[in-house]
Amino acid sequence: MKLPEHFLSEQSDGVTITRRTTVSLSAVRAVIHQHRERTRDRNQSIIKNGPKSTVYLLPVVFEGKERTLCLKTYLVKGWLNSLKQICRPSRAMGSLRAAETLRREGIKTAAPLAVVDKKRGFLPMEAMLVMENISEFPGLPEYIEEHFPPSPSKKQIEDKRTFIKLFAFFLKNLHDKGIYQNDFKTTNIFVEEPVLAKESFWLIDLDQVFFSKKVSWRRKIKNLCQINTSIPWQITLTDRLRFFHWYTGKSRLEKADKKTLKESIRLSWKRNPRWHPRFKMDAKTIRNWQ
Repeated sequence: MKLPEHFLSEQSDGVTITRRTTVSLSAVRAVIHQHRERTRDRNQSIIKNGPKSTVYLLPVVFEGKERTLCLKTYLVKGWLNSLKQICRPSRAMGSLRAAETLRREGIKTAAPLAVVDKKRGFLPMEAMLVMENISEFPGLPEYIEEHFPPSPSKKQIEDKRTFIKLFAFFLKNLHDKGIYQNDFKTTNIFVEEPVLAKESFWLIDLDQVFFSKKVSWRRKIKNLCQINTSIPWQITLTDRLRFFHWYTGKSRLEKADKKTLKESIRLSWKRNPRWHPRFKMDAKTIRNWQ
């Protein structure tokens, strides 16, 4: 996949910086420097820490303005993993390209600003992705927990049904466009609520997004399972069935649809035995489990 035309790459001392043409090289270098300084002083705001990547919120002076950016670092552990990545783009670069493709397709995601790839000799060692910060939007689990309480009012019930419908359309739209997110759990989705009360969904964590002419049946089931096992208990079984009806676009399920539904439920029990609403899995539990 070619580099988007509004990005350019520069190499210097084993570091490759790919940046948006509207972002200066000095600004990217300043972000890297401030990140290193804060890491050394242990003054970083970490919002996600995993075995292979870490996500930071980084207050910086960027292009002469005080801003908070999101920075994701990917570590390549071990020489064997380094060898595997010699002939392929880094995960950070894969995320940049995926983000730009999604944005062209009208799918909301944080705008990538730059990627920094660091090598030791010819071996990849570390990659950084600098993005716009969208943390002012709540994550989908937190949004559900805040807006749809256990004993909802009539208005909240109506709002929840609208929310479920729009969320189902969001996933259907992705699949209809041939877009597959291999890690499509609710913690990787942010929710924006515009004035017109039509929720907008933002997709993050894009290093495992794939584009094709058609999303396979097996992949569709996996995404349905990922949603089912990472959504708070306020979304009842009836709500989840409504979601599936909106996703299929059918009021009466056909034999093939019922097969899809049964398989996604079977895999849900296997993936997370506490997915059922009766276990009352809340947003905090989901975050910790993910």
